Amino acid sequence: MNIRSLLGRWGPLLAITAAFTWACVTIAMRRGDETPPDTTVIRIGHWQLEAGVRQAFDELGLQFAQLPQVKAKYGKVLIVQDAIPEGTYGQWITSNMIAHTAPDLVEIGMGLAPNIWLAYQNRYFEPLTTLANEPNPFNKGTDLEGIPLRLTFDDAMRSGYLEELQEYMRMPLSRFTARIFYNRTLLRKLTGRNEPPTHFREFINLCQTISTLKDPTGQKYSPIASSKYHSGMWDGGVCLPLTFELLYQTDFNRDGTLGNDEMFATIKSGRLNFQNRAIQARYRMFAELIQYFQKGFAGLNRDEAVFRFAQQQAVFITTGTWDVMSLVEQAKDQFEVGIMAFPQPAADDPDYGPFVLGPAYDPAGQAFPFGLTRSSRHPELAKDFLLFLASKQGNQRLNEIIDWIPAVRSVPLPAMLAKFAPVNQGQYACFNTDLGGETYIQSQQMVSRLLTDPKYQVADFLADFEPYYKDHGLRDWHEQQRDWRRAIINNDKFLAGLRGEALVEVPDRLDDPLWIKYRAYTASRQVMLGIWRAEQVQMVEKGPQRPVGPYEYLPQALENARRVLRAASPPKPSIPSPGP
Repeated sequence: MNIRSLLGRWGPLLAITAAFTWACVTIAMRRGDETPPDTTVIRIGHWQLEAGVRQAFDELGLQFAQLPQVKAKYGKVLIVQDAIPEGTYGQWITSNMIAHTAPDLVEIGMGLAPNIWLAYQNRYFEPLTTLANEPNPFNKGTDLEGIPLRLTFDDAMRSGYLEELQEYMRMPLSRFTARIFYNRTLLRKLTGRNEPPTHFREFINLCQTISTLKDPTGQKYSPIASSKYHSGMWDGGVCLPLTFELLYQTDFNRDGTLGNDEMFATIKSGRLNFQNRAIQARYRMFAELIQYFQKGFAGLNRDEAVFRFAQQQAVFITTGTWDVMSLVEQAKDQFEVGIMAFPQPAADDPDYGPFVLGPAYDPAGQAFPFGLTRSSRHPELAKDFLLFLASKQGNQRLNEIIDWIPAVRSVPLPAMLAKFAPVNQGQYACFNTDLGGETYIQSQQMVSRLLTDPKYQVADFLADFEPYYKDHGLRDWHEQQRDWRRAIINNDKFLAGLRGEALVEVPDRLDDPLWIKYRAYTASRQVMLGIWRAEQVQMVEKGPQRPVGPYEYLPQALENARRVLRAASPPKPSIPSPGP
């Protein structure tokens, strides 16, 4: 066999092997350069490429390494970042998790479906429940000293808790809210207005006017710069709050939020269907809104929409606090940027007004969440760095540098984010069909068709998705129930610890706070949770027991309450008739 034949047969394999070897050597050399002698390295992986994020981690990493207690405990410490673009984050995290080469701390949430992230957290991440229930040592000397870590967050760290695993798995470092950015200079030029309208119908009329106008080259302006990434924020900020009234029919555990399991049980049992007026209004509003996105938006990525806005080809774009600095920088010396809240329907709007019960609420959940991987070589050091980032001073400085909203309570909001101040009272989304793998993928495919096919109307989408959701969602729902049962052992461990502490400390005082805490946790995390799950199973298998929703009373109950009140009310004193 001649050389040409050998090269033809083995050449590609040799080339791939050489490239792989070169890549491994290069990475190893770079890692060696990053790691000075006698230094312990903690790696942190994230997808945040916005202005200020990497600088913030660098600065906080240096501050952490210089702390006397850190030097005394760990010696020399170095924090190294792996900042990965959003488009490849899912593949990157998957390959590293499987290979057990993931960073010590990893940001959770981007690039993979929610059910995949749930499986990864169960398999590859360490629970943070113990940390959540202990004071943060880096809060010493502040007003948060001695307070359990979870209670130092604005949302009591609720966003870091996974119901399916019954564990705290993530630690949030920021709070995000979304608003609408607009080109005030272009708005004034095209419409003569300095401020856009705040009511949805007037906003749509303004977008209609802008869509008819052309720039000097003859190209039409886009009222709204959008992409598949941005469209979800428009939906969440404008359309989804219309579904708030569904809470009264679906919130069986009465915790004020709608779980995807509760949604499925309600639909599957027949108590609710996709012909519901609030569900239809949400999708009709979304279909009306996307008419004013630029053409082809569903196939564009985040950066392409931002580029169109920066080139002054669109008046509006929506994004959150994570993009404030980036957009302001791009608009510098070019045009004036304005910020507004999402437009809401007026109370007298004939289509959407009946669903407006108040302002749109900004969910209290935190963001920028990090978890500790089980492959970490220095888990205690990684935990300490995470606690430092979540301390009052550390979290304030981290978010000051990036110009984001702090996650820790009693930390002041940066001045330039005043218009992003969270709205803590109002109506919120109560529609969640992201039940699991199959239903999630199918809904995304159908929604994509709704966004791109003018002939595919809202009624078609709802008629197609409901039977699929009921059928295939049942498998996803059963898998969710199995996940919950697997996590019961974590509850047992936690409750056993509380019970053991109470038995040792105050065995004969059942009114002691330790026993009260044990009974409260037993009721909420074992007994009531089991009852709620059993109610769901009964609804799915046999239909609803009650003809009214969880926040409604049976007619018999109302009549009984009236009877009791009448019986308890003292008789009115008689007034003697006046004499002659």
